[in-house]
Amino acid sequence: MPSIKDITEPVKVYQQAKDMYHQNVLDFYDDLIKKSNTNLEANKSTCDEYYKKLTEIEAARKASSKKGKLRTFLKVLMIICFVLVVLIPVGLLIRSKIKNKIDKEIQNANEEAEKLITKANELKEQAAQQTALFNSMLEWNIPADMFSKTIPLIKVDQYFNNERLYYLKDKYGYTEHDGDDISTVFVQSGSILGNPFVIEQNYVQEMTSHVYTGTLVIHWTTYHRDSNGHSYPVHHTQTLVAHVSKPKPAYYLDTWLVYGNGAAPKLTFSRSPSDKGKMDDKHLSKFTKKFEKQLNKKSEKDMNFTKLANTKFEGLFNALNRDNEVEFRLLFTPLAQNNMVDLIRMNEPYGDDFTFHKQKQLNFIKTAHAQGFDYSADPTKFIDFDASKAKEALISYCDAYFQSLYFDLAPLLSIPLYQNYKATEYIYKDNHQGRYTSFETESIINHFDKSDLVHKDTATDAILKTEFVRRDGDNDIMSVTAHTFKAIPRVEMVPTLGGDGMTHLVPVPWDEYIKVSKKTPFIVRDLKKNRYEYSQTQNIFANHNVKNVYYQKGLVSALLKETSLDK
Repeated sequence: MPSIKDITEPVKVYQQAKDMYHQNVLDFYDDLIKKSNTNLEANKSTCDEYYKKLTEIEAARKASSKKGKLRTFLKVLMIICFVLVVLIPVGLLIRSKIKNKIDKEIQNANEEAEKLITKANELKEQAAQQTALFNSMLEWNIPADMFSKTIPLIKVDQYFNNERLYYLKDKYGYTEHDGDDISTVFVQSGSILGNPFVIEQNYVQEMTSHVYTGTLVIHWTTYHRDSNGHSYPVHHTQTLVAHVSKPKPAYYLDTWLVYGNGAAPKLTFSRSPSDKGKMDDKHLSKFTKKFEKQLNKKSEKDMNFTKLANTKFEGLFNALNRDNEVEFRLLFTPLAQNNMVDLIRMNEPYGDDFTFHKQKQLNFIKTAHAQGFDYSADPTKFIDFDASKAKEALISYCDAYFQSLYFDLAPLLSIPLYQNYKATEYIYKDNHQGRYTSFETESIINHFDKSDLVHKDTATDAILKTEFVRRDGDNDIMSVTAHTFKAIPRVEMVPTLGGDGMTHLVPVPWDEYIKVSKKTPFIVRDLKKNRYEYSQTQNIFANHNVKNVYYQKGLVSALLKETSLDK
């Protein structure tokens, strides 16, 4: 399997790595087809027949629809004939002969369509059986595994386990999300030459200011005199509008890559994306000269700041808030500087869309492109009764996965020292009560129907937080608390000046959001089985009263029907 050995210049090797990854996924698909003994020719023949039947069904429905329209027209015509007494014989003819004939044709067309639908369903089921074993062998970690095979120095874990978590916590100061305003909906851990990283997609709740609007219609009368001195009334109507701002919960997804590395352990800095990388050479040269003046002024004012000779890098990367010049230079060698400039100026596929924050030994990367990408690699994205469509979906998703993950990692890979820095030894002691990290258990529980988890008065979305309760043989008994809000209708009377010169109280309806929560027990187990093996397993939780069983990346979970966590 082709792979990239040297990635110290990530922009230059991207196309090569991308092509290798694409080929590796193609090879994986072919290999899986062989392992599952899927007959592609037979499946194609069945699917072609199925699609042909769909075309015939559509044609039958159109024919029936046209006949139906003709029948409606004849009904109208027949009514007209009966209204016009002289044409009654014509109406009788339409009803007895023509309409009955069309009714029969419509009935025949509908019956034929039903036969075609039955046959189409049979063909679809046949095609599904032909690809059943192949589909059952599709896994969550396929895109990640192919990534590791293409770039061997990057390893991706099956799931985020305690060993990886506590390595990040104990060695680098990484912390879990304890607040009830954030829940992990996806997590993927791995390492770059032993140095750990985590991609975490979190669902975040924050309070925002929401503007509510109310209206009040007022009426008043004024009196005027005409040219003859007579008084007459003029009636006025006005709609008064008032607004109030009140707190309201809002929710959004937030995706970060967190990376631990002991190189430059005292250094802190941050940089944000800009549009400077899109400049052509001429405008970039002007910008660089202007920025050099800013650097000179900063050097004069701040004795702890020393500008680099590469002003282009300084201007584009713009990490002037660094707090350790020695370690900054240690990290950003001339090669690292050039790599970063190339990355920022690479307009395709994303350009400069990354935030980079280094806090001692932890590095935080946030890219704009990752905010809208689904890293879950759920096999249902690829499963299809048509093997050719399954292939198309798998290849398309994997290519997008590689591109997105590659450029999430690119700011880190652009720093050669990070690839040369050997991870420090860590001895993991498995003395923790729970077997699974809160990141993975939250990721799992977020796949359940939230209506089974939230408080009965809930009026908003939910933030789900998990907590270990106790071990039960091979199972972990957990609890999930759904944090939501109930909405209490309120009305605020807002004084508003009307056109009549009077102040009126305009009613503005608004909702007061009050926190509520509900705790539900659930159960988790590592089956140490792949998706196909799991599909052959029955009664995973035979000794428990469970519902809504869910499997993901080797972990199987279910909600417990018991109302007490002590049982």
